[in-house]
Amino acid sequence: MSLELLVTIGASAGGITELRKIFREFPGTNTTAFFVVVHVSASSESLLPRILSSIGDLPAEHPVDGQTIEPGRIYIAPPDHHLFIEEQGIMVSHGPRENRQRPAINPLFRSAARVFKSKVVGVLLSGMLDDGAAGLVEIKARGGIAIVQDPTEAAFPEMPKNALATAAVDVCAPIEEIRSLLLRLSANGGTKLLKTLAHNGNGKTSMTAKQKSRAKLVDTNRVISVKDMFKEVGPPSGFVCPECKGPLWENRNGNAFHYRCLVGHDFSPGSLGTAYGEELENALWIALRTLEERVELQRRLVNQASLGKQKAPRDVFQQRARQTTRHMNQLKKILEEVRM
Repeated sequence: MSLELLVTIGASAGGITELRKIFREFPGTNTTAFFVVVHVSASSESLLPRILSSIGDLPAEHPVDGQTIEPGRIYIAPPDHHLFIEEQGIMVSHGPRENRQRPAINPLFRSAARVFKSKVVGVLLSGMLDDGAAGLVEIKARGGIAIVQDPTEAAFPEMPKNALATAAVDVCAPIEEIRSLLLRLSANGGTKLLKTLAHNGNGKTSMTAKQKSRAKLVDTNRVISVKDMFKEVGPPSGFVCPECKGPLWENRNGNAFHYRCLVGHDFSPGSLGTAYGEELENALWIALRTLEERVELQRRLVNQASLGKQKAPRDVFQQRARQTTRHMNQLKKILEEVRM
């Protein structure tokens, strides 16, 4: 049978445990393909394909760029690569980070919605910050179904909570209910449930021309000219990209906001705030180190002045050392507050 349904799943912290629950003893299917993105370190070896293949009847793998989509398989984003859906099949790209992640969830959700439209189910599981929320908005806008894990059950509820606040979610349920629903959807004839779920949902089922142009823009995963950014997105936001220091443009779709630079780095408000916080902390640590070195230099100057019996320079150096020490202690207190 041909591919009738595309299930896209995004997860972050705590998500691997939930994926094991979903695909535990999951039967084979000849109608549905599954795509999974989990935030992982770029340098880590991914054992997820081996784990998921061993617990059910669905083979799991890291796909390669240009691979054809086949039903009855689980395709997992490789470390340090985004996973996209294209008309011709699968795209695996080492493109710009989104929400400070590579792989990120939003690129998968957006591209799947663009190609498969109402045949897409987006599932968002446990995780921190808000990756995936804007992607669910795109899925809903093109007629697909949005499912979110119940935040009260999730080990890290922030990502599901942000999705519920941003997207018109069709189903918010514990992981076992999500598993049961996916089993029914992936069974022969199970896709008839999509119409029922879509009918009960509260989200939009179509996109305006402007929204479609924005979705196309962020899916291109390439460097974009300033002229195109003004035409397709709008004026600059006034913020600077934490990755490349270029200007960021604000892209809004319903309740979902993106900030995107010319290179292609993309941030949700939450991830942008976290990136700025890390930049601030790094700058403060550099300033603290500089102050400590200045204090040490002034103390050495005091010793040298004492050896030469130069009272006036010694007193000046001592006074500067005391002032710098006060500034250093104040900066340490600020750093403690920034890290809280």
